[in-house]
Amino acid sequence: MKDRFASFRVRHYDLHMNTLSLRVRYRPIRIGWCVREGNLEDIDRALRMTHTLWGGRYNPLISINNLGSLTGLADIFRVDALFPVCEDNLIQEFLRGMEHLSWPMFQKDLFIDGHDGKVPTLIDVVHSARQIRQDIPATVEKIPSNARIFEWTDTDSLKYVFLAMFGAYPDSRDIQLDYKEAIGTFLQWKDFLLAVDEPIPNAAFQLLTPSAISSYELHWDRVPTHSHRGFYVGDCGDFRDIVDFWNLRAAGMELVFYDSKHAKRLQGLRDAYRGILDKPKAAPPDLENFISVWTRSADVQFPIRDFGEQVLIRIPRWDRSDFVPPLCYWTESTVLATISDSWEHRPAASFLLPEKPVLYAAH
Repeated sequence: MKDRFASFRVRHYDLHMNTLSLRVRYRPIRIGWCVREGNLEDIDRALRMTHTLWGGRYNPLISINNLGSLTGLADIFRVDALFPVCEDNLIQEFLRGMEHLSWPMFQKDLFIDGHDGKVPTLIDVVHSARQIRQDIPATVEKIPSNARIFEWTDTDSLKYVFLAMFGAYPDSRDIQLDYKEAIGTFLQWKDFLLAVDEPIPNAAFQLLTPSAISSYELHWDRVPTHSHRGFYVGDCGDFRDIVDFWNLRAAGMELVFYDSKHAKRLQGLRDAYRGILDKPKAAPPDLENFISVWTRSADVQFPIRDFGEQVLIRIPRWDRSDFVPPLCYWTESTVLATISDSWEHRPAASFLLPEKPVLYAAH
């Protein structure tokens, strides 16, 4: 079983007719990564694993503590399955109460033994990298060189922010697969060290990073909110800020993280992104013209005008979400189904599934 879920909507149904028009969408499984409250190492492991998956950019982090989990977070994100990133009694207790979201595979791991070594159990980013390469016109002699693997030292205070914004892969020794090398067969990676005493490149958010590869050519079933681009202002070492920042991005928000304690390194990136987001003032003002600035507390003091002329301060409220994260899918097709009500006098639909957008093949 691979992550080629086919969701469909009924366009028209009449019991007096014998056909039905269905809309079929193939999409990746959406995983909820279960992590221990306050454990940044769990975040590191979860985010590195999620970047190996096509669609992994949209998989939320679900923090588990003595009280369980954030109420309804799995429902808000319409999660298909939960995955524990570690062996932990609290997480296992939480999973036992969420059996309807149990892992759908027989093997309880993302990577299993194949004929020639480890293979992924889900559709991974090797497929999206191959698709990126195929989408480059044949007339282009040289592969564009905007693919970047950002690297940082383990002592860098911004390491979790970098991981959430740009992405990275697990150590090949841990999963016995080298994603950097595998994707390098299709794209020309360039390594870039984010030095602790140097500003982040202004155009970093526009480059083809592991995060961008993971979300390549995925369509949304809805726009999450009117103003989905902006900034997150928080503490780069705070567990909750990293979780909220990641989950907002997993919900479709296009956000750049900013921590005033590291203004020297982040200010150029912030200003470059603001330059793209700034729009001429509308009359009357339109919500679309506002730049969203997310923060965990309305009491946080920062110069609002540094983020734009029209700024909307927003606080993530996962217990009563003001938006619905989109489901992401590869393709959408319309098929015609034949209706029969001869089986126990209940209608049954028979139809041919469209061609799958991804043909699974081991590395």
